Amino acid sequence: MSEPYNNWERFYHRFNLIFHGIIAGSLLPFAFVFLETQKEFPDAPLIEGMESMVIKMLLVVLAGVLIFLAQSYRKTVISEVQALSDIKEKLDLYLSKKLIQYGILAGAAVAGLLGLYLTKDQLFSFVFVVVLFVFSLVRPTFDRVSAEIGVGSKDLQEWGRGSVESDDKS
Repeated sequence: MSEPYNNWERFYHRFNLIFHGIIAGSLLPFAFVFLETQKEFPDAPLIEGMESMVIKMLLVVLAGVLIFLAQSYRKTVISEVQALSDIKEKLDLYLSKKLIQYGILAGAAVAGLLGLYLTKDQLFSFVFVVVLFVFSLVRPTFDRVSAEIGVGSKDLQEWGRGSVESDDKS
């Protein structure tokens, strides 16, 4: 029989499940809309003409601003989390703050999805790929989490095994 997960593994599995769930949640509807635009006889765009150009500009700018905000928010997350001393508190705050960052990035993905759905312009496929690329840049890894919360990897591993006083008793 295998050993139960330690504190770090439980946290990391939950964090990764949420991260990949957000990506899958945005990828599935986008794939459906993208495939609809690739049909032999696709439906006409819902918005055409000058309105289409305005919508395109607004959604591309919105996606760009959201990507910028998500990346800027990362610095706030790091400073707030590093100010705490307890590892469990750091990880809990880190997870909640990273969910906000991922939500902002998901908003950029939704802007790409809406743009593709409304205008059928493949520019929004590129916007969505950029959002996925940014998601890949912020993917949770042991080294990234360790560096961003300001806890050495050795201390984090010890906490995971339950060797540190801030052990999760749940």
